[in-house]
Amino acid sequence: MRNAILILFFLHGSIHLLGFVKGLGLGNWKGADFDVSRWMGWTWLLAALFCWLFTGLAAAKLPQAWWIGLLALLLSQILIVCYWKAARFGTLPNVLLLAFCVSGLARQRFQERVAAAEAVIQGAVATRDAGLRRTDALAQLPAPVSRWLRQTGVLDKPPLLGGRLEQHAFMQMKPGQASWLEASAVQHTRTDEPAFLWAVDVPVKGLFHLLGMDRYKAGKGAMHISVHGLFPIVNAQGPKLDEGTLQRFLGEMVWFPDMALAPYIRWEAVDDSTARAHMAYGAASAAGTFHFGPAGEVKRFSALRFQGNEPDARRFPWIMEIQEHRVFDGIRIPSRMTSTWKLDSGDWTWLKLELTRMDYRYATAGSENNKN
Repeated sequence: MRNAILILFFLHGSIHLLGFVKGLGLGNWKGADFDVSRWMGWTWLLAALFCWLFTGLAAAKLPQAWWIGLLALLLSQILIVCYWKAARFGTLPNVLLLAFCVSGLARQRFQERVAAAEAVIQGAVATRDAGLRRTDALAQLPAPVSRWLRQTGVLDKPPLLGGRLEQHAFMQMKPGQASWLEASAVQHTRTDEPAFLWAVDVPVKGLFHLLGMDRYKAGKGAMHISVHGLFPIVNAQGPKLDEGTLQRFLGEMVWFPDMALAPYIRWEAVDDSTARAHMAYGAASAAGTFHFGPAGEVKRFSALRFQGNEPDARRFPWIMEIQEHRVFDGIRIPSRMTSTWKLDSGDWTWLKLELTRMDYRYATAGSENNKN
């Protein structure tokens, strides 16, 4: 769809050359029973150049493209009004292209808000002392958690402070939905001071995009979803969301195994293949059970979590089933998983997720304000 609109914009710009040809007396065509002055001919050429410039900038995904596009459309429509009888049909593609430019500008603004939120999430990080971790801390952990940490390879690395990860997903927006929506997401996670920012882009039938941002910072959660960044449809916060986002953060320990040693995590032994983690941060608390396989790998995470943020929202079992592991930067973590709600009406597997990239952030000794 995007490429088709860019081609349309290029062709639309090219049609403006007819006014340039007419104005400079370079040619004529059947039905061109109107006069174009020389300077107006150059204006038609300028409109064509702006359209072409926009096409190139937009194809290169440069942020200046949308403003150039709006300028091109403004100039084009002024010319169309001036020559309404001959050029009025050019208004229709201009309206379509205007919607495309406004949508692109809104998406750009959304990305700028994500970048600003990311900067707040990352901030200045404190250094975790490698000498305080590992041997003594491992001895205090339940046996399956200790085995898990050893098999991940994280113990051979400097302490983790968080990381940036990319995801490819298939989602269902409600139980019983017949089709799956494909989505891409980027997440920034910080583990020394619990926080994350998740930005997702969900194309819907090639017609529009749902843009979402989930955030957890300083013990508070927030969720924002909009159509193309223009029309908000979800703007949620409150105690239930605080608890729900904390619960999610706890479950995502599977991607940041070092969290198992963090002072804000308390472990409870269950049996030789299961352990329960407790976490309290801010005014909210969370707990969840980690299930491990015979080789020590994490296989499942289960918790009671609020399903929704409405006043009557209830906690339901929330299950992450891990299907595959991969090694990222020497650390073996889950790469494919599903997320399922166990509702009164039955199981709802709403998410199929693949982790495609992980860039870890490590502590550097002596760097109190490390922003790497």
